Amino acid sequence: MLKQNRKIIFGVVCSIFLIMAPLIILISLGYNFNSGKLKNSLQVKVETYPISAKVFLNNRITSANTPTDIAITQSGQSKINIVKEGYLDETFWVNSRAGQNLNTNLTQLKLLQSSGRVISTTNSDQESVTIVDNNLVWVENKSDDQKLYIQKFNANQLNSQPIQIQAINQLPIIQKANLKFEVVGEEAFFDSGNQIIIFLSKDTWKAISLDSSLSAETLAINQIIKKADQVVSLLQDMILIRDTKNNLWELNLTESKNYKIKLLDQGISNIYYNVKSKNSWFLTQDKLYRINGTSFSNQNNVLYLQTPKLLFTGSDKLEYLTVSNFIQGVIIQVNNQLYYHNDSSKNNLSVISSDFKNVINHTIFEDTLFWISQLPESQVSLQSWNFNTNYQSRLGKFKPKNKEKMTYNDIFLDYSSKWSRLIIFENDVVSSLWYNKSSINHNIIDYSLVPWVNDQCYPKVVEQNVFCLFRGLVDKSKIQLQVYENNNLF
Repeated sequence: MLKQNRKIIFGVVCSIFLIMAPLIILISLGYNFNSGKLKNSLQVKVETYPISAKVFLNNRITSANTPTDIAITQSGQSKINIVKEGYLDETFWVNSRAGQNLNTNLTQLKLLQSSGRVISTTNSDQESVTIVDNNLVWVENKSDDQKLYIQKFNANQLNSQPIQIQAINQLPIIQKANLKFEVVGEEAFFDSGNQIIIFLSKDTWKAISLDSSLSAETLAINQIIKKADQVVSLLQDMILIRDTKNNLWELNLTESKNYKIKLLDQGISNIYYNVKSKNSWFLTQDKLYRINGTSFSNQNNVLYLQTPKLLFTGSDKLEYLTVSNFIQGVIIQVNNQLYYHNDSSKNNLSVISSDFKNVINHTIFEDTLFWISQLPESQVSLQSWNFNTNYQSRLGKFKPKNKEKMTYNDIFLDYSSKWSRLIIFENDVVSSLWYNKSSINHNIIDYSLVPWVNDQCYPKVVEQNVFCLFRGLVDKSKIQLQVYENNNLF
């Protein structure tokens, strides 16, 4: 090629670049050639799993299915709907501001199945069935003979055979759907309503009743402890019990027939076992202690925090306390208030947000705290706080089902990194909202709370899947265990 021709070609390329580059920049900034002005634009990247979901913008379908990018040129609030057959609809409200060009990511959006997969169907003689951790626990009644069973499960099946739980003493008569166990230690569960502790002892599942009203086969513990308020299992066969008079007892079950119980302390306002961190805590007056290892000892336990904010006297009764471990410290819920204690700031207990004093419940996942607060007109508000970015976000509000006033045990929260979702458990209803805590989407002004399971389900999150117990969906005498998962995603 001649040198002169090369110069001509080079000049043409440079001219095209000098002309097109400003045009591309103007278009990316939202320049309107008709009006000759810059217009606002909110670019929303939508990415769903599974793909090929339909996207609606302000109730009008867009031209492409997911994954796709949509541009919102009008200022103000807009609604985005994402729809796919066989999955639940998702709705988000975003805000575009005049004269600004912004970006929002609805990515890694894992859609929820509209129906679950049946793992098993139980028999009608299983009068009461509940999920505890990754176990099914049930009562079987045959000819007035009540027996308690436990069986592990996963997303594929019920594992092995059901194991009969050995009753150490007489158990109360348990009515249908009247089991409600909480995890209080490694392989240890407590049902406060029925006053029953189930625990694994030397590869044998055992149950002991703390109900002092039973007339036969009572043990010394039934006569000493009139009613247990809280239970913590420090290790196999060693259990701490706080009664309703704030006495702390140690129940030693190492000897098969000679069970020992002794008074450890008095004036214990609360004991608490954190399932995720496996830590135990107890509160006495204004002092919060962390239990070291697997033994309770006034000499060995660590005084973690002392502050008058934890002191309750007179009418200010301590009704609820949880301690959730965090990377830099702990989140403490005292009744309806949330506090943050940083391990680097001794005895510095700060309020999470003074604007939200009516906290019902909370959960923390890695660096992000989620909580629910009571609002007027029987509504609740969902909030989040990322401690690394110090970014607080309002996720939305909703009205709980058939509840005018919430209590601490009415709503539970859990966050699933597998789904990038906050999961809300409310009585027989499971709801969920997508929230990618790794992305700061300032332009999303409201997230949609999706009712997921709402048909007499007893729900539980186990290994990042949602499991539900249903009674009488088809046959009134049958109970089904279902799992909600998405094999297309994981």
